[in-house]
Amino acid sequence: MMPSLEAYSLWAETYDRIPNPVLALEERIVAPLLPALERMVALDIACGTGRWLDRMLQRGAAFGAGFDLSGEMLEQARRKPGLRGRLARGDCEAIPLGCGTADLAMCSFLVGYVSNLPQLARELSRIMRERGHLFLSDFHPSARQRGWKRTFRHKETIIEISSSHYSIDEICLALTLEGFELVNRIEPCFGEAERHIFEACGREHLPDESLGPAIFVCHFRKSGKLT
Repeated sequence: MMPSLEAYSLWAETYDRIPNPVLALEERIVAPLLPALERMVALDIACGTGRWLDRMLQRGAAFGAGFDLSGEMLEQARRKPGLRGRLARGDCEAIPLGCGTADLAMCSFLVGYVSNLPQLARELSRIMRERGHLFLSDFHPSARQRGWKRTFRHKETIIEISSSHYSIDEICLALTLEGFELVNRIEPCFGEAERHIFEACGREHLPDESLGPAIFVCHFRKSGKLT
């Protein structure tokens, strides 16, 4: 099992090139939930190759920026023309931004790599403006119980990434304690939209929906001041 920072340094080169049904499922669920982004400051926390930052800018965000600890992932992100000058190396537990900066923050497949969940929640609360939107997604906790692992292929080797294990309720509680309100919680399974990706990977059948969800997506809003 490999530490996440080391693992993503190896995965970076192929991360955008190999279709990923998990990321496709997440995008299918999250994209329709995004509010109108005009006039918004949008942040991609642990942005990796800038997948969501790129999409938020394309959808009209007034300003966007991305942060990640992996220099190799950021190097891939910088190759995308629209992201140049919008990326910085930064720790999600010490986000390099002032208070009340963001109207929207995306935390895509981040929380499972965080060792201090309360600190992440505090930092997200600190940088968000009142009534700002926070989208958080990750592997569903039950998937691990069903034998799923966070893995990727590097050359001829399958590498498993070390991760933390939080329940969805633990994550929601940590954020609620820091002033967030849960708007929506979705726990989707793979569907027909992801079938072609599984087939391209050599899997004839979709995972059985009856076994449980693949990911979870939570949409929060930062509480406003009482009047």
